[in-house]
Amino acid sequence: MAELVHRNLESMLPELEELERSSIFSHEEIRQIVRRRRNLEYRLRRRPARKADFLRAIQYEVNLDLLRKHRKKNLGLMSTRADAEFGVQNRIHFLFRRALKIFKADLKLWLQYIEFSKRCRHRNSLTKTFGQALSFHPHNPGLWVMAAKFEFEDLKDMASARALLQQGLRANSQDRLLWREYFRMELMHVDKVRKRQAILGLDVDEDEEVANVSDEFLAYKTASVVYHQAVKAISDDIEFRLSFLPVYQLFEETEARQQEVYDSVRTDFPSHPLCWDALARRLWTGVDTATLTDSQVVELEKETERIFGEGLESVGNESDTAPLWEKYIEWCRERIRDCSTSETLQTKAVQRLLAILKRASEECLLSVAVFEQYIHTLQQVGLTQEALAVSTRATQAYPCS
Repeated sequence: MAELVHRNLESMLPELEELERSSIFSHEEIRQIVRRRRNLEYRLRRRPARKADFLRAIQYEVNLDLLRKHRKKNLGLMSTRADAEFGVQNRIHFLFRRALKIFKADLKLWLQYIEFSKRCRHRNSLTKTFGQALSFHPHNPGLWVMAAKFEFEDLKDMASARALLQQGLRANSQDRLLWREYFRMELMHVDKVRKRQAILGLDVDEDEEVANVSDEFLAYKTASVVYHQAVKAISDDIEFRLSFLPVYQLFEETEARQQEVYDSVRTDFPSHPLCWDALARRLWTGVDTATLTDSQVVELEKETERIFGEGLESVGNESDTAPLWEKYIEWCRERIRDCSTSETLQTKAVQRLLAILKRASEECLLSVAVFEQYIHTLQQVGLTQEALAVSTRATQAYPCS
């Protein structure tokens, strides 16, 4: 053990000599550094190895490097030899690699090493590091996303980013995060190409990425393909499908692709309350009601009511309509809040809410929470007797509540 420790210390001599020569550290400080590194090295070679010892050694080197940079700045040194400039950083990399050979399954340690490499801008080695980490943690979706994001955003390599996410999905085909991030990345890639094309001009062919694209690609076809693959892999989750819509809405000219999502939801979940809630609320997506006249807002509200009504008819069975009624009531309450600047619209919104609450309470069993909302609304508008009658109905429906 002593021989190995001595050999490691000898390899540090050029770095330490340069640090002393440039007056960053004094002779006595160099001796203290050697003494401290020797003690840490002996700890690292104990058996069984302890992760805490490696982290302690790494933290010592990080602090030493910060001190080196601070003193170099104060001394006004523009540069030093590579031995001194990168010696500590290289030692930190070396310590991380030694630790990860022993603690391969420690995801937190991998993430610490990845973060350190990013801070040092060691981009070339990061691809290899991500690959090694993923080989030990293939079922960690966040790690696949992090690796793909690095390839796409830092290295500008969409092909490698796409390959990583596809590989991750082969190992985690049911993971919703991976599917959404793959989908988002394809949208971002198309958006980047569209913007570059707009800047460079349609007739510029020097840029291969911009020149060799089809209209279908620019219409987000690749993202659409990813969506349909995701639906095929996870076919019974309506919330998962609807979660693609907010991502689409972050990008321009995706209305046709959003329609594909709405169509698939309506086809596969015709009686699900979330389906009709999404179809009704779609009318308000991206609409600034402040720019609309009262009559235009009323038309939107009427169309929304029509869609909710169609949904209630399609469900059919009264016992199954309660969740959709609650979605309908929730939208009505939102309209009251959103119409605060128009007394006419707000009055109509309150009347609509009361009418819907009355119909819902007559046609299905409302939840305790909705009954409470109904009673509170009646009290707010001064309909005390009606509130009392609804309270009686609610206590009969829920005697233990």
